[in-house]
Amino acid sequence: MKTLLLGTCDNLEKNMYKIRHWADSFQPYGDVCLLTINAKDEELNMLEKSNIMYKNVSNDSSLTVNDLRLQLQHVYLSDKKTQDTYDLVLVTDVFDVVFKKDPTLKCDIEKYQLFMAYEGVLHAEEPWNMDVMKKCLPDHVESVANKLIICSGVLAGKPDKLAMLFKQMDDMVIISKQGHDIRDQAALNAIMGTLTSNSDHCYYQNTAVRLFDLNDNWCIHCAVAGPTQFFESWGFKNSIERRYKKVPKWEDYDIVHQFNRIPEWNKAVGGYEER
Repeated sequence: MKTLLLGTCDNLEKNMYKIRHWADSFQPYGDVCLLTINAKDEELNMLEKSNIMYKNVSNDSSLTVNDLRLQLQHVYLSDKKTQDTYDLVLVTDVFDVVFKKDPTLKCDIEKYQLFMAYEGVLHAEEPWNMDVMKKCLPDHVESVANKLIICSGVLAGKPDKLAMLFKQMDDMVIISKQGHDIRDQAALNAIMGTLTSNSDHCYYQNTAVRLFDLNDNWCIHCAVAGPTQFFESWGFKNSIERRYKKVPKWEDYDIVHQFNRIPEWNKAVGGYEER
């Protein structure tokens, strides 16, 4: 199985140590490509030295990187060469994702074409996600309230299916209210909220989707499932213990996302303290 890790970012020089850590952790399992925005030649040379492929674009629009990446990822994954080359693509955030084990082993592409991970709590249990939904896509608040949050920062699947998903997410972002600058996760959950029943799979436009939970040990999203300053005070710990019968530890997961939200985990997982 030919696999690719894909990410999007700007400010490369400032964050090169994070980019290299992200890429280095995945390179034993497949290729790495970064969609770069307004990158300088010296920054692109740094990527080449780290065996990171890239596609650089200029951004003169008012779109944030978070919104622009949906368009860039859709275009890149729609390309026939990409679709012919790779069986599985992981599309993740860059600065706060690291791979501790091979994440592709749990991705059964014979049975499923898209792979996503729950954060571990319902929208109704998590103030930040619900606030974004209310501000950006208020018509979807009711449909997602009692659904588990799906994180848009770590997705995987066949290139054509991911391209289809990113196109719909981008279309939803475009028509959303401008109430928040991070709207891609709200768009993803608005799409999936009508399809899932908090189960381990669903179907999106005739595409089989595998939905990993915290007991599958595929991905931990530390902002919710890790011991941040909100873990107990916002009730995440109680909700997760009740739902999954455990308190998650980063060591148990293939993918660790948002480890920089917890100083001790940032040092242990990222290998550095926040600069």
